[in-house]
Amino acid sequence: MIGGGSIGERHVRCFLNTGRADVALCEINAEIRERLQTEYDLSAVYDNLETALDDKFTAAVICTPAHLHISMAVQLAERGLHILCEK
Repeated sequence: MIGGGSIGERHVRCFLNTGRADVALCEINAEIRERLQTEYDLSAVYDNLETALDDKFTAAVICTPAHLHISMAVQLAERGLHILCEK
C-alpha cells in the first residue's frame, strides 16, 4: 500500500480482512506510518517508495495525492507490478 491516509488505511484493513494478502505500507509521514504499523499486522513498513521497491512485491495500490499517481504508476509498471491506482 502506497499512502496511509484514510483511503490507504481502508485498503490495508480490507486486504488484511480477506486473509489472502500480506500487506506492506509505504508512508512518508512518520506519525501515520507508526500508527498503522501498531494497529495492523503489516508485513513491512517503508518511509519511501525507492526503499520499498528494493523488496519483492507482485502488486501495489497507489493511495497518494493525485498529482503523484502517474510517476508512481510508471515506477511500478517498470518493475512489472500489478497496479491499483485510487481515483
